[in-house]
Parts: sequence; structure tokens; C-alpha cells
Amino acid sequence: MPADLDALLCAQLSYAHKRYVHSSERSQTGGSAVEVTRKALFDRDEKGRLCTCAGFLRRVQRVLKESGCEAAYQDKTPPARLEALRSDMDNVRRHFQFRPRQDEALQAILSHRSGVVEAPTGFGKMVLLTMVCLALPEAKIDVTTDSVSVVENLEEFLARHVKVGRVGGGACKTGERVTVYTADSLHRSPCDADIVLVDEAHELMADQAASRLQRYRFARMFGFTASPEGRFDGSDVRMEALFGETIFQLSYQEAVKLGLVVPIMVDWRDPPIPRPSYVPTHDTEKKRRLIWANEARNKAVAEVARSFADDEQVLVLVDKVEHAIHLGACLPGWALVYGDREDKEMDSYHKRGLVGERAGMNKAKRRAIRDAFLKGDIKKVIATGVWSRGVDFPELQVLIRADADTSRISSIQMPGRVSRITKLIDKQVGLLVDFRDSFEPSLSRRADQRRGHYAKMGWEQVSWPSSL
Repeated sequence: MPADLDALLCAQLSYAHKRYVHSSERSQTGGSAVEVTRKALFDRDEKGRLCTCAGFLRRVQRVLKESGCEAAYQDKTPPARLEALRSDMDNVRRHFQFRPRQDEALQAILSHRSGVVEAPTGFGKMVLLTMVCLALPEAKIDVTTDSVSVVENLEEFLARHVKVGRVGGGACKTGERVTVYTADSLHRSPCDADIVLVDEAHELMADQAASRLQRYRFARMFGFTASPEGRFDGSDVRMEALFGETIFQLSYQEAVKLGLVVPIMVDWRDPPIPRPSYVPTHDTEKKRRLIWANEARNKAVAEVARSFADDEQVLVLVDKVEHAIHLGACLPGWALVYGDREDKEMDSYHKRGLVGERAGMNKAKRRAIRDAFLKGDIKKVIATGVWSRGVDFPELQVLIRADADTSRISSIQMPGRVSRITKLIDKQVGLLVDFRDSFEPSLSRRADQRRGHYAKMGWEQVSWPSSL
């Protein structure tokens, strides 16, 4: 291969990898908070030939064609088991009625070897995953995602329609045709599945999870996501490497027109909060002082939360357990939801009067709160990221973001909690409340980034001064 063409291909099959540098390491990077390196998604064989992921085939073909280089292609992938690809659409219809465009998405999966399915939260991806399992009754199927709580929800939903095993998150149930894995447990899979379905696929593009997915050398692989772009580390391109190109796409605005979700309105709040006298440089301490344990900010968030009617469902999302507990002290009577914690882990908060006794959290307690919130028996909840995805609350009317995160993915995923449509209440719009945090410049810049993410989704934004 000519050197210039080889160099062009190498550039196309690599990306600028970003790494956030912890404050304790910045002396080694000249004070920079972000380190950027070039990461290759290809290798060389013993003859020096360039080897890369099958998902990049179309990209390589385009580069060669635009360069005027003629090339022949031969597919040497072992053929799939014919019985595994035999579809039964009647089996799907016996269990589900298709919502708008779900049948199109399912047909795209059944007719492609791999691909990305891009659709907003609220489209019914969990239903679509189940439809695939029903449509291919002879196929061995592995389903995976990053979050243990989402895996638990997937297992519970799939089990209503097919026999399902689960590996990870404290479970090791194998031997079923359909098995759900946490991303951290994928190394325990024999990788003999005919089909691999990856929910929230953008979350599994870091080195470790992506390398585990690459072990499925002969399976048909499909990634499901509402946000294929926006990872801080720049590894979004791995979506294409692992799954190939997008085979189905539905925008949020189109989902609104189809009646699948309600429009989202962002209401920006900027309560008067004293400027901090001291801002730590250490990342964790900075978040603790400015956000998690900032009493003035927590009281302001609590005041906004209490302003909604008693019969309205309100969910406040935070980043860490520590923040949930401090904010919960300002909202007595609100339920707290967070990851598994033993009672003894909460002793320090109990001694400071921030939580009551028996304040630990486990799957059973989390599920009880979820079920009560779903039924409407509980109306007000503060939750960490365990409820930022993989949960479905159709009657949720108000979502309050207190986390101050800047991730584009979070800015798309979190509001999905309030986008669901229900016939039980007249929900014309999902209300998302966010905070400008103008009391501190770095937090204000974070808010401006979130505002940009919302704008790209086409969501209406109110109460942001026009002069900014």
C-alpha cells in the first residue's frame, strides 16, 4: 500500500483520546486539566498489513474510493447458524403491539449483520430488546449494559416474556438461551452467542468494556443508544468500530411528533447563593464544598423542590450519595435512592443527624421505593445516578437536576426520565429544572455547557437572561 494512503487510513482509524487529569497529577502535565493522546483502533499483522475492526469496513471503502484506489473485498466471516436467524414475527405480535416505528427498528436489526440503533429515551428500547429475543427464538442471545441497576431492570422485564439468566451484580444464573451480563462480568461469557445486544452502548466504549465486546468475534452485534456522541474521552468512534454504521435513527423531535414522548421544557433557576470565600483546587473537595455539602445551595434547591404541588411527582437527581444525604436533610420526608450501602457505612451521616437509623440501601429497598413511586404512593424522591437511566416513570412531571454535571450524555439521558407519556394524567410537557449557579464562575460555565446540550436537542429553555 502506498505510504500516503497508509497514513490516511491510519488517521481515519484513530482518534484524539482525552483523559481528565486529577488535580494531584497536574504538576506532571504542566498544570493542564486534560491530557490528549492519539489512540489507534488498528494493528499490524506479521506481514505489516493493517488490521482493524469489521465495523470500519464502510469507512475504509470510502477512503479507498475517494483516493482512487481500486480494491477487492472478500468476507471471510464464518456464516451464522441458519436456525439462529430464523425469525418468527408472530411470536412478537403475540406479546406486543408495535409503537410507531418499532417494527421498522426491529426489521433493521433482523436484516443487518450489525449496527447502531439510535433512539431517544422513551422510544421503548427495553421492549425492542425483548422483541429481538422473541423474533429469534432459536438464537443464543447475550444482552449487556454498564449499570447493575439497569441489568436488574432488564432481567426483570425480559423474564416476563422469555427465560433469562443473569451474570453480574451478585448473580450467576447461566444455561438459558438469553443471558443478561453487566459490563464488568462480560469476561465470564463464553462468547458463543449468535446475537449480542448492547444497551446504553455509549457507556461501554472505554478500553476495558470495548475489549470485552471484541471477544465476540462471530456474533451479530447491535448497539442501542440515545446519545451516540458526546463522550468526554472522545471514544465515540468505537461505536462504529464495534457495531458499524447506524441502521435506525429517530430524533427526539420526531418522537414528539409521533406521540412517543412529550416535549421537554428547561426552566433555569438562579437563586441568590453567597459566593464561596474559598474554592479548593482538589476536584473532590471542590465538588463537596460547592455542590454536595453547600448548605446554601442545597437549601435553594430544596426551596424549588418544595414549590411544586403535593400531588405532583418530583424527582431530584444528584451525582453522589453524599449529595443526596445533605440535600435530603433539607427535604425531610423525601425518599432517598442510591447504590448499595451497608448500615455501618452510613454511621458518620447518622451521627451528624443527616440520616436516621437503618439508612443503608440494597436492591430490595430500592425496588420497594421504585414500585411505590411508580404507583404514586411516593411522590417525592432524591436519587443518584442509579435512577438516571433504566427506569420508567410515566407519571413523573418534574425533574430537578442538582448534579451540576457537564456531560452531554447525562444531559440527554437524565431528562428522559420526565419525557414519558401516560394516559393517567394530562402531561403536556416534561419540566426540567436546572441551576445556573452564577455564584461561582466554574459552575456557571458548567451550566452554560448544559444549556448548549439542551439547545442541540431542540428543547425550549426559559428564564435564562437574554443578555447571556
